[in-house]
Amino acid sequence: MANADDAIAMFDYRDDVRMLITDIGMPGPINGLNLAATVRDRWPLVKIIITTGRELPKIEEVPAGSLYLRKPYTPGSVMAAVLSLF
Repeated sequence: MANADDAIAMFDYRDDVRMLITDIGMPGPINGLNLAATVRDRWPLVKIIITTGRELPKIEEVPAGSLYLRKPYTPGSVMAAVLSLF
């Protein structure tokens, strides 16, 4: 997806997506934290991983049930995060 609007459109169109991995600093007017909050509100069963290499989110900004994964990360740490959500 190029931006949060694309991601939201995809969630509106498809009902088989079970996970969102988003960067806080994504392009466009909606950042990754706002996208994560929207997905949590509209599609509460979707698992969410939020990542960034820059600004650390405040704990209250991360939607309930989501995970935060700091960059740089390894394939193993991404897999561990995914597995911990399911």
